[in-house]
Amino acid sequence: MPDNITKDSGKDLHTAITELVLNLKGDGTVSSIQKRTGVHRNMLTAIFEVYDAQMNGNEVKTKSKSNPRIKNLYWGTNSLITVADTLGIRVSELVRAAEDVQDGLPPWFERRISRDTATRSKDELEHVFLEAFGCLTYVDPFPAAEPKKKVRQYRKKDAPESSASTHKARCFSEEEVSNLIFYIDCLVEFPTLEDFVTAYCEGKLSSKDAFFVFKNAFDEVKLNSQGGKTADLIDRLRMWRADLVEAINKQYHLFTEDAQKSKRN
Repeated sequence: MPDNITKDSGKDLHTAITELVLNLKGDGTVSSIQKRTGVHRNMLTAIFEVYDAQMNGNEVKTKSKSNPRIKNLYWGTNSLITVADTLGIRVSELVRAAEDVQDGLPPWFERRISRDTATRSKDELEHVFLEAFGCLTYVDPFPAAEPKKKVRQYRKKDAPESSASTHKARCFSEEEVSNLIFYIDCLVEFPTLEDFVTAYCEGKLSSKDAFFVFKNAFDEVKLNSQGGKTADLIDRLRMWRADLVEAINKQYHLFTEDAQKSKRN
């Protein structure tokens, strides 16, 4: 894969692929993600170290002149094939998922929103809402088909466990996810959101566009600006429901206006 593949966002494809893998890693160890991706632990550790240095603006130091670690974040073709084969997807899907990350979408966005939902359904739109809200742990994009087996133990000469960033989403408890889903079930039935919901279900609004309508609406009502625990965020959702509905409609109408202008031009 060429090193110069980039998007306007400035995040290169190799960084985006790393974030896809880190999302699968979650709170797990590098050894656990080695099994899930098929890429050797030492290689993953090196990639994560470079990613952390890159994200923190630090210099990437090599292990030694005779045995240096990688200096640049890079996923070779063989590694991409290995990851894709192990996950049971095509390399093209892996690259498309990375391109979504470059466009500002969460890692594995399309796989999560489509899990156990019909395309262009209210259920799928509710998943898009969860993604925009930052609740990425409501479903596993690659659920294990078999019970987990004992992870292979590596010899001491292998690289130590990395302290790499896990690129975690907010942690929502099972009860909080359930409460969020109930909240969104009621929200999409709100009469004033009918045009927005209908446009999504009829394919006039893409999942990516709906994501940014929700995201911009959250920003407009300053839902996330105060930080706090996830329970506090959910409480603010309830208190500011009317403001949020108004903001969603506003952002949707801004989107349709921009789309019409683009067609005329």
